[in-house]
Formats: sequence, C-alpha cells, structure tokens
Amino acid sequence: MIFTVHRAVFVKLLKQVVGSPAATDNEVLRLEAHNMQLKLSTDRAGAACAAIITKKGVAFIRAYKFLPLMRSFKGRKTLTLEITPEGLRISNFRVSSDIWLAIFDNPATAPAQLGADALKPPVHVPTDDLLTLADIPRWRRNV
Repeated sequence: MIFTVHRAVFVKLLKQVVGSPAATDNEVLRLEAHNMQLKLSTDRAGAACAAIITKKGVAFIRAYKFLPLMRSFKGRKTLTLEITPEGLRISNFRVSSDIWLAIFDNPATAPAQLGADALKPPVHVPTDDLLTLADIPRWRRNV
C-alpha cells in the first residue's frame, strides 16, 4: 500500500479519529487507500481525505504509536507512506514492522476490523531444541 497525503490534514483527521492521546493502547486504526481517497477508522469514529494512491490496500496499525509518529514530521507539506510486510516507510524514513498488525492488498476483501487475537503479544512455544533446567548440570543450578 502506497499513498501520498497532505500532512496537516492527515494529522488533524488522526487526532479526531484516534483521539489525543489514544483511548487505549489496544486501539487499532484502519487505513484504506482506494479510489484517490484515504479512509481512516477505529471502533469509535471514521473520516476520509483526498490522497494520491500509488498502490491500493488496507492496513491495520496500532493507533497509539502512529499518531505521535505522524506529528514528528512537522514542517513537511506532504507525506508518502509505504506499508509493506517489511515495515512502514514514510518518505525516506523506515519504521520497524511492529507498528502495523495486518496488510491487505484488496480493499474489497479486507475485514472491517481485526479480532482481539491480533492485539495479543505472540506466545512463546517451547521447542525440542531449547535447553531446559534439567539440561543444566546439578552443580550449576545452585549458583
């Protein structure tokens, strides 16, 4: 998903949709770029603005991290955002992939919201190749 948007309008809409500060750390922002329009929505509110869409798509982003990030680009007139499985790129600045939760190429088949399971941290499942306490010699356990 790639789009270019006017920064001031985008930040203003984010403040209205997400709230300043975000209501909860678990709030998810849905960005939909399609038909020269960028739609922003959460469970509570939604808004839309004009944008130059290079590649359409839908992305679900952690709202409490995204709003402060967009505010940090003060002084720029427009922002080009590229959201890929590798992460988020804003103009020439790359952000790690932990800010977004899911990406869909086709807005028609993308869900309206994500389930609560997407917000949970990944559960570490032990495998056979991990060491356990039984593998450590008895004399090392008392240290």
